[in-house]
Amino acid sequence: MGGIGQAIEVVSRGVGHVLDAVVPGAGTALSSVVSDANTLTQQGPPPEYYHYQQQQAAYQQAEAQQQQQQQQRNLQLAQSYADGQSRTKAINEQFNAKQQQRQDLLRRTLASQRARFGAMGIGSGGGSAAAVLNGFRQSSAQDEATDRLDTNLSLEDINRSLDYRYQQNLLDTQAETQRLNYQRERLAADREQTQNMVNARNLRTTRGLLNSGIGTMAIGGAGRLLSD
Repeated sequence: MGGIGQAIEVVSRGVGHVLDAVVPGAGTALSSVVSDANTLTQQGPPPEYYHYQQQQAAYQQAEAQQQQQQQQRNLQLAQSYADGQSRTKAINEQFNAKQQQRQDLLRRTLASQRARFGAMGIGSGGGSAAAVLNGFRQSSAQDEATDRLDTNLSLEDINRSLDYRYQQNLLDTQAETQRLNYQRERLAADREQTQNMVNARNLRTTRGLLNSGIGTMAIGGAGRLLSD
């Protein structure tokens, strides 16, 4: 960029010599304007632009970090669901196995007790014999109900834990999204403000160059023509 500016200054000096021959002072004014414009070009972006770049880099870093954290939370949640399914399956299998053992034990117990009653010449269809057999059935049913209650409580604990993890993941995601949206709005506002400041600075500089350089050229030329 500096080489181009220097070349423009060299050309402007050559053109300036021609203008000085026609209108004294006009070439000098032109060279001054080009030199000032070249100096402006070499100044580079204003400090506000670098501040915006820093804000933009910070936002991009926060966005990448948020995506990474979201992926980690999703993986953890998926792992929790997988663990929950495994635990649920194991609890149900354990209950079904105990239930099968309980029913097998009840059948053996009833058959053995009927055999004792038969050996004693006591019928098992009524009276005290039937009451004894019903007692075995009630005890087995009570054990089943206790195991079923414990099983349901364990399953409810798993579901509550998974639901909590899901809700927490959702809240974390919403909080991160709101924070990024706020940063994005701030970044857009900073960008607009920076652009407005750059435009205003360029406009002031351009007006200054026109008023000082070209104005001087016009006045000098007009004075020369009037004197001629």
